[in-house]
Amino acid sequence: MTTPDLDDLKSILDRIVSGRHTAADIAALIHAVSQGQLPAVTGDRAVALGGDAKDSFITTGDGNIFVTTQPPDID
Repeated sequence: MTTPDLDDLKSILDRIVSGRHTAADIAALIHAVSQGQLPAVTGDRAVALGGDAKDSFITTGDGNIFVTTQPPDID
């Protein structure tokens, strides 16, 4: 089975929400989740990463403040 692209996944999810989905839609959604294309998380302030998180800030909660600095260039 080929992994659906993001437009296909949106269409599949729209059909599921509206109750017009097919067995093939469910199979494609399960395949996308099993391939890591569509991460699934549950729980308060859960975080899902669907790709590379390098150089990213990931936070949950209220009132967070980020201060970043860049190291000096070394020639």
